[in-house]
Amino acid sequence: MFRRPDRSQCPGGVSPSWSPGPAGADQAAHLTSAMESRTVINLATGIVMGQNRCSQTTAMNILIAASNSRNMKLRDIAAHVVSTASDEPPTTHFD
Repeated sequence: MFRRPDRSQCPGGVSPSWSPGPAGADQAAHLTSAMESRTVINLATGIVMGQNRCSQTTAMNILIAASNSRNMKLRDIAAHVVSTASDEPPTTHFD
């Protein structure tokens, strides 16, 4: 967490520009990773839906069951499903 400087100590009462520092950079990296994982999981869910002609909930349950039975992270299972459907790596549109 960051502390804002006391405005009374700043010239004109305006705070200097805030920089996230190391903790903020870590949080930004984690958020980026989470968004990328979410993209891969959503793509894999769509692939499973298309292959099995099922709902999104059923497709997600299939991926979760595969993750649990193989003792692998859901994002890794999803990445494998996506890689078998396309030679291109999944891309995000957050950049």
